[in-house]
Amino acid sequence: MLVTISGRGYVKRLRSDTPGPEKRGGVGIRGQVLREEDALRHMVIANARDNILFFTNRGKVYQTKAYQIPEFERTARGVPLINVIDLDQKEAVTAILTAPDFANNEFLIMATRQGEVKKTTLQDFATVRRNGLIAMDLEPTDELCWVKHCGAGCDVILISELGQALRFPVDVLRTASRSSGGVRGMKLAAGDRLAGMDIVDPKGQLVVVTEHGMGKRTLVNAYKPHGRGTGGQRILNITPKTGKVASAQVVHGDEELMLISSSGIVIRTELGTIRQVGPYAQGVIVMNLRPNDSVACIAVIGVQDGASLDQLGGDGAVSGDLVAASPETKPPRG
Repeated sequence: MLVTISGRGYVKRLRSDTPGPEKRGGVGIRGQVLREEDALRHMVIANARDNILFFTNRGKVYQTKAYQIPEFERTARGVPLINVIDLDQKEAVTAILTAPDFANNEFLIMATRQGEVKKTTLQDFATVRRNGLIAMDLEPTDELCWVKHCGAGCDVILISELGQALRFPVDVLRTASRSSGGVRGMKLAAGDRLAGMDIVDPKGQLVVVTEHGMGKRTLVNAYKPHGRGTGGQRILNITPKTGKVASAQVVHGDEELMLISSSGIVIRTELGTIRQVGPYAQGVIVMNLRPNDSVACIAVIGVQDGASLDQLGGDGAVSGDLVAASPETKPPRG
């Protein structure tokens, strides 16, 4: 099943009539009826009984079961998120994560808009009270935006809006307590912010999508490890044609890519149609956007799960993770 959240805080569980794949460069179809300025921000794919963890811009976490989220047609708006979890009116959900269970030794890696990172055990989130828990202590001007599963020995890669990437091993991070703050993950230039964070698969590729709908795939091994807290390396020359980096995620190349624009337009395309290039190339047009529209979020649909979004029902087995784009977060409205 596919769970989506709009910028105004409306959540829903999608039925199985999600759009089929299109050719690269298509315009997509409307995925959700949205009011003015109510841009779609998040989506995650889960099994019915998975735990869904909602992380907010203020560093708190909330939890519910996937099946407890009301189901709607593709074009329906959904229900206010505050009807599902006790979200504070001053908070906005900036990351969602599935957790089938907590009986393993996995960690969660968190990253903020200003480049701080933190490593915490997944077991710390096994019990989350209804009104939420502190997941990360933040500076007043910062936001928690990305959360990923990872294991010992992995590398993490951070990507900035102005086209820098930094890869470093997660083992250099100490395991922090649930309520503690983070440390500097990436040194950002003036005016730059993080646009994405993911866990590195040495055999994988990094797909980068810009605000203006351009995308590219590059072998992950083209990005060499650097020290934590450094500026990393250039991965994209930002121009008026490309716009800033909106989202990035590690992939294998045989998946499907779903993009949702800020006006709620959805497109699915095979990742193989996006050219694999070097780390400095600009890429190709993945989505033709309408005037004043931009890419809001992407999700990668893995074919290894033996299902596609076209077959999703109440217990769909497709897995995937959200990668959110970088527009300014707006508080959800009830």
